[in-house]
Amino acid sequence: MSRATISRILVVFLGIFILFTAISINKYIKSPDFIRIDSSNAGSFSRKVVLTIDDIIKNNDQSYTINGWAILKGSNSMKDQKKIILLNEGNRSKYLFYKPTDVFRRDVTEHFYKKRNYDLSGFQLNIPLKELPPGNYRLGVQITTENGQYYIMSNEKIKI
Repeated sequence: MSRATISRILVVFLGIFILFTAISINKYIKSPDFIRIDSSNAGSFSRKVVLTIDDIIKNNDQSYTINGWAILKGSNSMKDQKKIILLNEGNRSKYLFYKPTDVFRRDVTEHFYKKRNYDLSGFQLNIPLKELPPGNYRLGVQITTENGQYYIMSNEKIKI
């Protein structure tokens, strides 16, 4: 086989690779559970946000399941909206936000002496690994209330 033929074959494979990559990125960005915004839209950093990651489970190299709870002290969790933040430590200018499934957690209300209703503070999030570029991701939470958006980052990490 001549060098010219090999070059043409490589160009065709490269073109196919680029086409499939573009299609995959388009699907990735349009995923309804995925929101990408820059850190200026993350809200205000607040020590009033409490985040506990109970466990992180890797499911057969297909996905991660993250379970935990998060509150904004003094705010009723029944009205608050949560998003889990993934911050790629290799690109700190972009935060990835995922809407988790709410989980009923009466134990959190009990822990804080029933001063507020935190019963809906629990969450579960399943993240398919194919949706994330390789890297180390630090976990956090954003809580949206009637008064604004607040976030905090944990020291918990996942590796893709």
